Amino acid sequence: MSKPLLAVLFIEDSEHDVEIVANRLRGVAEITSCDTRESFQAKLSTGDWAVILVDMRVHRFSGEEAMQLVRQTCPAVPVIIVTGSLTDEQATAALRNGAVDYLRKDRLERLPHAIQEAHKHAADKSKSLHAQRLELLGELSAGMIHDLNNVLQVELHGTEILRKRIHADDERILDGMRQSALHGAELTKQMLVFARGSNGSVLKPVTAEFVAGEIGQVLKSGAFPNIRATIKILPGTSKMLCNATQVHQVMVNLCVNARDAMPLGGQIDITAQNVFLHGESDPRELKGDFVMLTVHDSGPGMPPEVQAHIFDAFFTTKPKGKGTGMGLAIVKDIVESHGGAIDVQSTPTGTTFFVYLPSAEAPRPPEPQFDGAGKTILLAEDDATMRMFIALHLEGVGYKVLSACNGPEALAFFRENPTVDALVSDLSMPVMGGAALLDNIRAMGLDVPTIFVSGFDATLPIEPKPDGALQKPFSREQLLSELERVLA
Repeated sequence: MSKPLLAVLFIEDSEHDVEIVANRLRGVAEITSCDTRESFQAKLSTGDWAVILVDMRVHRFSGEEAMQLVRQTCPAVPVIIVTGSLTDEQATAALRNGAVDYLRKDRLERLPHAIQEAHKHAADKSKSLHAQRLELLGELSAGMIHDLNNVLQVELHGTEILRKRIHADDERILDGMRQSALHGAELTKQMLVFARGSNGSVLKPVTAEFVAGEIGQVLKSGAFPNIRATIKILPGTSKMLCNATQVHQVMVNLCVNARDAMPLGGQIDITAQNVFLHGESDPRELKGDFVMLTVHDSGPGMPPEVQAHIFDAFFTTKPKGKGTGMGLAIVKDIVESHGGAIDVQSTPTGTTFFVYLPSAEAPRPPEPQFDGAGKTILLAEDDATMRMFIALHLEGVGYKVLSACNGPEALAFFRENPTVDALVSDLSMPVMGGAALLDNIRAMGLDVPTIFVSGFDATLPIEPKPDGALQKPFSREQLLSELERVLA
C-alpha cells in the first residue's frame, strides 16, 4: 500500500513555478498554492500542513513575512525556501525565522527528499517532546506515589480494624473498600516501576526452565479459567542475563493480556529458544546471542492501528475502569533496560509477543579499535547536541574536529583549512544543506571524502554523490567504521 501524500502549502505567485514544483513532487506530496498574504494566512489556520514552501519574492508579500506568519500560527510545521536566489540578508532572515532548508528553482532534484526529511524531523521532534512529557510525569509520579501509598495503607488498616466492630451484613462494604485499596496499591507499584525505570537491577544468569516453572504455576491458578496452556523449552536454550522477578512480571503481564483477549477461553503457548540477531540489518537493532521468549494466544488479534500504539503509556483498549494502559509500557521498559527488545505480531487467528533477553552464556565480541591518527574532520551539523556527541566520538579516537553549525560556516573553514581530511555533514541544514555544501566544495577544486548523515535516508540517490552515508540514529561504531572506510 502506497504512503499517503504529504500536504504541502506553497507561497508562490508564478503558476508556471507551481506546476514545475507539483510535477517534481508527484507521488510524494499534494501541493496547495497561494499568492497573497490574506490567502496564505487563511490556509495556515485551516490546513494540516506537513511542510510549507516559501518563495522569497512574492508580489506584495515577502518570504520573511511568510515565515513570521508560520512561526506565529503553526511553529511546528517546517519551512523550506524555494526561490531563484538568496542574498546574505535574506539568508540571515531565513535562519532567524526558522527555515530548515534552501533550494534554488533551477536545482529542484533534491526537493522530494528535502520535504520528506523535513516532515520526518518534525514528527520525530513531536515524539521527543511527548517522551519528555512522559519523563516529567514519571519524575512527578515518583514523588507522589509515596504519599499515595500512605493513604492506601490507612484504608487497608482501617477496614481490618472496623471488620471486628461492625455487623456481619456490612462486611461486604468493607470487602469492596479493601479490594479497591488493594487495586490502588497495585497501580502505584506499576507507576513506580514506570517512573523510576528498571535500571540498576542486579542481573543474574537465570534458566528458561525456572521462568517457565513460575509462570506455569500462575497459569494453573484460578485467575486463568478456561485457558489451556503449553510451555516448551527448546533443547540447549541458554540461561538469560536478567532480573528474575522483573522477567516474571513481564511474562505474567503478557499472559494476562492474552487471557483478556479470550474472554470465552482459549489457548496460550509459551516457548523459549536461542536466537542470534544481526544488528543493523535486524529491525530490533540488536546484535548477538539472545534467548527469545514467546507468548502466543488464540484470540481474535489486533488491528494495525492498535498494534501501532500497544506499547504507549496510558494506551488501552479495555473499557473505562478496567485497564490503566501502563502494563505493556512497563513491560517494554523492563525488557529494554535488560538490553533486550520486544516485538508483537497479530493476525485474526491470534497474537504473539516476542521477548528478546541477552544470553548469559554468549561470549561478548571484542570492541573494534579505531585510530584517528590526528586527521582533521570538518563536522557540519545544525543541531548543537548532535554536533557535540559526534565531535566527542571523533575526538575520543584521536581525530581533530572542526565544528560548523551550517553550510556557510563550513565553507569558511574550508577556505582557511584546505587540508581537511574528511567532511561529515548533515544533509538538511538551514540556508545551505549538505548537498549544496559539497557542491560548493567541489567547485573550489577540492576532492574531500564526504559522509552525509540524515534523519530520513541518507542512502537515497543524491547529487553530488557523497562517499558514505549514515541514517540517524546511528551508533558510535557505525560512525567510526564509515569514516574509516571513506578515509581508506
